[in-house]
Amino acid sequence: MSNPNALVIHPVFSTKASYSGTSRSGVSNSGISTYDSRDAQQKFDEICGLARAINLNIVHAEIVTMREIRASTSLSASVIERLAEQIEAQEIELLVLNQTISATQHRNLEEALNCKILDRTTLILEIFGARAQSREARWQVTLAAEEWQRSRLVKSWTHLERQRGGAGFMGGPGERQLELDRRMLDERIVQLKKRIKRVARMRDQQRRNRKYASLPIIALTGYTNSGKSTLFEHFCKLENLSQDMLFATLETKTRNVRLPSGQKAILSDTVGFVSELPHMLIDAFRSTLEEVREADILLHVRDVQASDFQQQSDDVLQVLKHIFNDEDLPPILEVWNKADLLSANVRQHMQMQAEAQNAVLISAHNDSDCALLAKKIDAMLDEQGAHYHLLLRPNEAKIKSWLYQHGHVLTESWRDDGALEVQVVLSKANYGRLQKQFVS
Repeated sequence: MSNPNALVIHPVFSTKASYSGTSRSGVSNSGISTYDSRDAQQKFDEICGLARAINLNIVHAEIVTMREIRASTSLSASVIERLAEQIEAQEIELLVLNQTISATQHRNLEEALNCKILDRTTLILEIFGARAQSREARWQVTLAAEEWQRSRLVKSWTHLERQRGGAGFMGGPGERQLELDRRMLDERIVQLKKRIKRVARMRDQQRRNRKYASLPIIALTGYTNSGKSTLFEHFCKLENLSQDMLFATLETKTRNVRLPSGQKAILSDTVGFVSELPHMLIDAFRSTLEEVREADILLHVRDVQASDFQQQSDDVLQVLKHIFNDEDLPPILEVWNKADLLSANVRQHMQMQAEAQNAVLISAHNDSDCALLAKKIDAMLDEQGAHYHLLLRPNEAKIKSWLYQHGHVLTESWRDDGALEVQVVLSKANYGRLQKQFVS
C-alpha cells in the first residue's frame, strides 16, 4: 500500500474528563497521559510530521477534544461515529492515532471504523522499518517489532479463544494457534538477539581499537531532525546527504576529523530521539547508542526554532540517562542549531541566552558558525587535559608527530643545543600512552 489516504487524530481530554483510574505517575489505565509539558498543538504538529515521514497522504488532521474515555476503544462513542462517517466519505484507508493503545482497543477501533489503525508506537516502528538500510538496523527494527507483537499477542487472539470444545477445560484451536505463534515469535526473537549480539561484539572491538588509537571521541546526539547529520557532514566535508525528515539516520556513522588546533578526533553521528520513544526501540538500538557512552564530549544538538525547544531537550536527556543507567554523563556542549531560521531580534535574544548557559548558537550551514563550534570543542578537550612541558632531542621527531596527532600543541621553540621545547595539552590517558610508548 503506497501513499495511503490517512486521517491523523490527536486526542485531548478535558480536565473534566472521567478516567477509569489514574496512576500516581499520571498515566490512566487506558495508557493515556493525563498531563504533559507540551501543549496540544506541539503534539499535533509532531504526529503530523511523523505521519509525513513515511509519505502518508494526510487527507485530514485534527485535534479531537473529548470529555469521556472509553476503556474498550479509548475514543468516545460520539467521536468514533463522526470519524466513521468521515472515513467512509473520504475513502480513508488509515487512521493515525497519537497515543499508544492496547491490543483490544486497537482491534475494536479497526472494527468500528473499518480501516487500519496506527497508534503512536506502531507508527514509529513503521518509520524505523522504512528507514533501516544496513543489515544491523533491519535486525534491530525487526527485533523491536517482534517484541512489541509478542506483548500484544494474547489479546489479539481472543476471538479464537472462544473456539473451545467440551466443557471448556481443554484448549481449543485458538489456544493452540496462540501457543504456536508465541513459540514462533520467541524463536525469531532469540535468533535476532544472537545476530545483534555478534554485531555488538564487533562494534565493541572497533571501539576498543579507537580507544587504543587514543583519539578523543565526540558524539552528536539530540532530537530527531535537529540538524545532527548536517553538522556531521559539514565537519567531515561530505556531500549533502542529510534530509529534512524525522529519523533520517538510524545507523551510527563515524569519521576522523581534524580540529583547529590540529588535533585529530573521532566524530560520531547517532540516531535521533523523539518524545515517548518506545522502550523496545531504545533497547534494540542499545549497541548503536553505546557510541554515546564512549564519548569524551557529547554535542547535544537542539533545534532552536522548535516550538517545544525545552521539552525536546528534556526528552533527549531522559533517554541518555536511561542509556547510562544513572552513571555520570560525559561533558555536554549544547549546540543550538538552525539559527538562520530566526529573525534578527529573536536571534540576538537567543544569543544572549546561549552565552548565559555556555551553549553555542549556530547554523550548521554557516562556515564561520561551525568554525566557532570547533574552537569550543578544542577548548573543552583542553580543559579535560593537563599542560605538559616536554623537551625533545633531535632524534625524537616521532614524538613530536605523535603529540600533534593526540594532543594540543600550544607552543614549540628550538634551543641552542638542538633540543625542542614543547608546551602541550594531553589527557591523562594519552600522557600514560606517551610514557609507555616512548619513555623507557
